[in-house]
Amino acid sequence: MTLISVIIPVKNGAGILDKCLSAITNQTIATEINIIVLDSGSTDNSVIIAESFGARVINIPPKDFNHGLTRNIGVEQASGSLLYFTVQDAYLAERDQLEKMSAHFIDSELQAVVGMQATPHERDKNPADWFKRITKPNTVFRHFPDGSFGAMSLREQFKYCSWDNVNAMYRKSALVNIPFIKTDFAEDWSWVKAALTAKMKIAFDPSLVAYHYHHRNFGYSFRVEYIINYNFFTRFGVYPALPPLLRPLATAWKRIWSNNNIPFGEKVYWTIHNFNSQAGNFSSHLIFIIVSRFFSKRTLDRSLLFFCKSVPQGAANSSTT
Repeated sequence: MTLISVIIPVKNGAGILDKCLSAITNQTIATEINIIVLDSGSTDNSVIIAESFGARVINIPPKDFNHGLTRNIGVEQASGSLLYFTVQDAYLAERDQLEKMSAHFIDSELQAVVGMQATPHERDKNPADWFKRITKPNTVFRHFPDGSFGAMSLREQFKYCSWDNVNAMYRKSALVNIPFIKTDFAEDWSWVKAALTAKMKIAFDPSLVAYHYHHRNFGYSFRVEYIINYNFFTRFGVYPALPPLLRPLATAWKRIWSNNNIPFGEKVYWTIHNFNSQAGNFSSHLIFIIVSRFFSKRTLDRSLLFFCKSVPQGAANSSTT
């Protein structure tokens, strides 16, 4: 059987890391799994928890941590021919998920497969986002062996580059041939762009779910959306559209207030929370659009530093329960 290495960047993840690692070690796949934790100066019990699950911990000085290059260290140290990437505050939804994900690599051409992330039905998570399967999941392949991807416009390329290292598996050889770039954001999207340009075959399988949640208050939503828009604009040349405001709020309100299992006080809390989150998202997009369209690149760079001195680390839950 093929050895699988699981690679997880960690920083002060003690509150949920055991759930992440337990879901990995309890997988039904009949092959060896080894876990590599890339710890960036945790001051809590993250390292102790990781080692209790048999993980190999590699210490990364906080000043040296980088979303792309740090993951490359995990690739270099991994002994598996298949590498699964996730994050400290995510956990696999099904016990046979790694088995299903690795089965895709029977196709010798396939170099990577990504699943999806979703919000679990837990009371400290936003009930407007609780995962509900609407359509039958079908695997979608992205492959341009004729080189047509490189001939596309940047906006067209952008449509095919959606990817998520919260729940993704790669051939190690693919990451050796095309390492992650030095970046503090979107190392996964950037890798896909390079892979498709190099005529690699990749797949998206929405049946493979990892539960993952960040509590999006106004400040978090504003900062993370600004960083997303900055990176997508500078790397893909894509201007963001101003997002709708009232429709998402109406949808969230309906999901919350139609659920009889949510106490009244929590319904009020989550209604206010979603208003603040959407307001942060909307205002972030609006300011970014104004700065990027009417001011210089230097001003845009300064605005990123002003609003987002670092990539925000979202809370894994709320304080309502």
